[in-house]
Amino acid sequence: MSLVHRRASVCLTLLALALSSSLLLGMTRLRQGLEQSFSSVLSGADLIVATKGSPMEILLYSLFQMGFPSEPLPYPTYRDVSEHPEVAWTIPLALGDSHRSFRVLGTTADFLVHYRYGRNHAIELLRGHWFKERNQVVLGATVASQLGYSLGDSLILSHEGEGGISLHHHRDHPFQVAGILEPSGTPFDKVLFVSLDAIHDLHGEHTETHGAESQESMSRDQHIHKHHNDKHDHNHHAKTEPKPDNESQLNPDVAISSIIVKMKSRFAVFQMQDWVRNYADSPLTAILPALTLTDLWSRLGFIEKGLKAMSAFSIGIAFLVLLVSVLTSLQDRRREIAIYRSIGATPLFISLILFSEAMLLSCFGTLLGLSLSTLLIGLSQTWLTHNVYLQDIPILPSMSDASILLGAIVTGGLLALLPAVQAYRVTLHDGLTPQL
Repeated sequence: MSLVHRRASVCLTLLALALSSSLLLGMTRLRQGLEQSFSSVLSGADLIVATKGSPMEILLYSLFQMGFPSEPLPYPTYRDVSEHPEVAWTIPLALGDSHRSFRVLGTTADFLVHYRYGRNHAIELLRGHWFKERNQVVLGATVASQLGYSLGDSLILSHEGEGGISLHHHRDHPFQVAGILEPSGTPFDKVLFVSLDAIHDLHGEHTETHGAESQESMSRDQHIHKHHNDKHDHNHHAKTEPKPDNESQLNPDVAISSIIVKMKSRFAVFQMQDWVRNYADSPLTAILPALTLTDLWSRLGFIEKGLKAMSAFSIGIAFLVLLVSVLTSLQDRRREIAIYRSIGATPLFISLILFSEAMLLSCFGTLLGLSLSTLLIGLSQTWLTHNVYLQDIPILPSMSDASILLGAIVTGGLLALLPAVQAYRVTLHDGLTPQL
């Protein structure tokens, strides 16, 4: 009955507890989603092969589109890796130019077929089809939404310097949007995909424009370019003997940045690492992406600690509000407590009343917070995937949530002991005697 009479202060206390516990649970789930998204940006692959470099550097430019390799892999090396008897499949990645600060990535149809993220999720096409010609481009979801491109639109790629400043526009090689990918919550949402031959054409054009080759080399490049644009030149394809892609064959002069590799068996992973380490033609490195991702996340541990600190701070403020509310009500109820004592209520009984009220508020407040956080995360799941690149955020309560709620309720009960002990000391004389 006392809670009903103090419904205004009780509602404010419940609101504070609900918001703070919702923030605590939300931060915990976001932290779990962030770690899950970070560690599962690549799944189902065993190795990433690139030129000599640190595992962290290779991981960043291969999966997160950050930085560039010190030097690319020649096509024959990619072919040797792909044709290794223990290799199940490979995905070549060639970092190219940019378009309005978004990275351009050269690859093949193997990317769409084999790349997996999260819990074995494949990247799907939302509209259109994968590129079939060297002048076609497939856009990641973020690129299409932020730049407003649709199927059939034409765009120009650029060679950009530091700060996203365009140093050269490839106006002679316009691209047509052939497809748009569904949002995946991975860094590849912010990438434009083109063929490996298109990357070679753009780099060749950029070299010609800046006079990096002699006039004789330029003539030779133009001759090669002419042959690449002739779809009926079967002799050229027979001479290069490339590994076939879904729609076209690869230029032997293509430079690969890195190769995602899937082995036929787990036992062959370390054998493949030794093979790569001892590769005679050029120095190579083969990293374990899962292990490197875990190492990278551990180096970013300050993010997790920051989220935990914010969560603890929020719940601490909420229970401080609860403590102040109960103590304030205790001062207002001194006469009520005295009346209880006058009709025979023991100090222990009065203390239990105040303790029960505080525990009731604590339980209801944290349960409301659980419901609120579940509702908000469920409603914002799509937005978080599209804009913050968080995937697989747990929506339904888990054992971790249960332990957090139990800890919050126990903390509320411990704080409730203070006003309960104070009420125990209130005497009948103290309640009936006017305080001057």
